[in-house]
Parts: sequence; C-alpha cells; structure tokens
Amino acid sequence: MSYHSPDDSATAYRLISKLRMRDLQLLLALESGASLRSAALEMNLTQPALSKSLREIEEIFKAQLFTRSQRGVTPTSQGVLAIRRAREMLDLLALTQVEIKANASVRPIVRLGMPPFVAYGYMPLLMSNLIQEEAPVRVEIMEGPVHELFSALVDGRVDGLITTYAGIMPESPACELSYDLLFECRFSFIAPLDHPLANKKRVGLKQLLHDRWTMPSETSLLRSALTAAFQRAGASPPTPIVESNNPVTHVRMVAAGVGISCVPSSTINDVMRSLVAELHVEPALPNSPVALVYRASDLNPAISMIRGFLASINHLVVNGMQ
Repeated sequence: MSYHSPDDSATAYRLISKLRMRDLQLLLALESGASLRSAALEMNLTQPALSKSLREIEEIFKAQLFTRSQRGVTPTSQGVLAIRRAREMLDLLALTQVEIKANASVRPIVRLGMPPFVAYGYMPLLMSNLIQEEAPVRVEIMEGPVHELFSALVDGRVDGLITTYAGIMPESPACELSYDLLFECRFSFIAPLDHPLANKKRVGLKQLLHDRWTMPSETSLLRSALTAAFQRAGASPPTPIVESNNPVTHVRMVAAGVGISCVPSSTINDVMRSLVAELHVEPALPNSPVALVYRASDLNPAISMIRGFLASINHLVVNGMQ
C-alpha cells in the first residue's frame, strides 16, 4: 500500500497550478541535447524567452534538469525523468482527445425485429426520417416470421419489434411486453396484369378458389387471416403452390404469372405496383395493427430514443407509405 503525505499533496498542487502544457513541450524540445537556439525555433520563441522558461521550470521542480554548455543543453538524471513524465502526460492527453472524438462518433445500437414487409415498406422511410432528425442511433434489423420474432424479443436477442400482432399480445411467463401502436396495415389481393378478374369492380373470394396461390407460411398471421376469410365465405382455403414469408417474393411470383397472392399493401407501392394488378376483393381482409413492441423492463436506452422519435415522426413515415 502506498502512502502519500500531506507534503506530497501540496507539491502536486503546486506543480499543477504552475506548470503549463507548453512547459512539457519545451522539455521534449530539449530532450536530444538540442541547442537553445534550435529549441527556440521549434517552440516559436526567442532564445532569451526560452531560457527564462527553462529556469522557471527548474524552479517549479526545484531541481537542475539540464546542464548548459557551448554545444547545447544535456538533460541531467532528474531531467531525463522529467522528460519521460512530460512525454507520458502529453501522450495521455493526445489519447484522451482521440477517445473523446471516438466516443462522440459511437452511436448506440438498437436491435429491431420485424417481418419482411415492415423491413421493405416501413423501415427505409423511418431511417430516412431518423437521419434527417440526426438521431444518434444505429439499427440492426432481424427479419422473420412474427412468432419467431416474439421469441427473439423474449429471449433478449432483439431489443424491440415493429410488427403485426393481430390485436392480441402473446402471453410470456418470461417477461412483460408493452407496445406503442404505429399504424394499421392494409392488405391487397394481387394477380398478373392479364388476369381475367383484373378489371372487375368487385371480386368474391370464392372466385379465386381455383387459382394458383403464393401464400405465407401456415404460422403467419396473414395466412391465418386468409384461412378465416375463406371459411367465412363458406369455402375451404386453397393449398398454395408456393409458400414464402417475403411479400416481395409474392409480388415477383405473381408478376411472373405463377398465380395470385395477398400481400401488405405497402409492398406494391411505387415500382411494384406496375408489375401486378390489384384485385378488388370484397369483403376485404381486416386491417392488422402494427406496433413497436418491447420489454416493459430492462429497456434499452436506444429503444427509448426510438420511441421518442416515432412519437414525433411516425405520421410522416405512414404518409410516405400511402
């Protein structure tokens, strides 16, 4: 155990109060036995001013740090020690500046899980608005089926979800989940551009029973909604020839003439809309709420930040999806 006397503290205070950073730089300038003249040029000082500063430094340390000769100055043993510590302090100061800059550029990471239609239709607009608002956050996206996403949230593999949830939060004994409603997801039935029902003002579900279908997996919320819709219409749901949980894949399949499908309406905005025809199916599938879902406890500060930004810009994002 080291012991510091009150005299040590007083000496340290005296050094701190009198010694300047420029004094440390001067010690390094004289390290290699340079002449006072060359050191003065390096420090942008006159030679008399440098000599005066050196005397003041030696008075502060109460030791002779250099021997003078016609050839220049040479550090004494005390001077060698003072130079070593001066270099350490200046290096530490430079490192501190680097670390401060690095810390300022590091953005907290928020891990968000979402179904592909949210990643495709909502997240680009959300990120665009976050960038405009200069939100200091980085986002890692995990895409997958909704039931897998909830498992990832409960297990702590993601910090939050932006997802449909069919209006019912899944019960979890592991943690309590909370949600902030963001928007209502509308669904569109799509067909190839030359489909015979493409220009009809009204299409019943039973009229689509004999078409080839591309559908999401049986565990998806949209598949459950489609099954329920066919059953309400008094028909057994068709068996798809392609199953995929990526709505962009559905659009591409339909555009290639593989069959028909049902996708979140945001999927066929802009470019995708020109590839397929939207069928006017009645009754339409009910809208599905999309929410930011997160653990009520152990909240990542980045999630709190995302919640705050969503509260202020979500209407802009949703309008951009229309």
